[in-house]
Amino acid sequence: MKVAVSYLDSVNLKETIKKINNSIADYIHLDLMDGKYVESDNINIENINLLKETTKPIDIHLMVNDPLKYLDYFSNLNVDRITVHPRTVTNFPLLREKVNERNIKLGIAINPNETVDELKDYFSLVDSILVMSVNPGKGGQTFIDDVLSKIAQIKTINSKLIIGFDGGINSETVKKLHDVDYVVSGSYIYHSSDYNEAIKSLK
Repeated sequence: MKVAVSYLDSVNLKETIKKINNSIADYIHLDLMDGKYVESDNINIENINLLKETTKPIDIHLMVNDPLKYLDYFSNLNVDRITVHPRTVTNFPLLREKVNERNIKLGIAINPNETVDELKDYFSLVDSILVMSVNPGKGGQTFIDDVLSKIAQIKTINSKLIIGFDGGINSETVKKLHDVDYVVSGSYIYHSSDYNEAIKSLK
């Protein structure tokens, strides 16, 4: 299982990003919020530019309205995947085209209160599905067990999709995840004394 490390609630962004970059993490996970789709707003070009010097691939989760207008923010970054909430997109085929032009993978997130059936029409247009095991917008939340059934539901519809889980991921909750390709973990790792040991406990 691959691990993407988020630094959403980190106090010292520069230091945390440096530690993630020097760790055995597979990705650095960037959460961006516009204060519209979720209450929090952390879009700051200076903070985004802190990722310019990183060597690890970047996994971006956009909790914003109209994700298309933010793509140019990432033009100088080593972005592997961008995940969006499909209901925030007015023209999904256009977004897919623009993301693919940049040789970036596109994914969608499914919130705890959304069903797989509601979003299954997007499955043929994306590379990955990020199952939210907490409500989007805040770090440090508790894992919601009810979302686990979505793994089998997604695989029944499209077995080729990459499946990730985001929210409340630690060494105990990760044991509940089977047939999952990657997890996103934040506070569990950057509050630990040894990033690599924490990441190993998830892998």
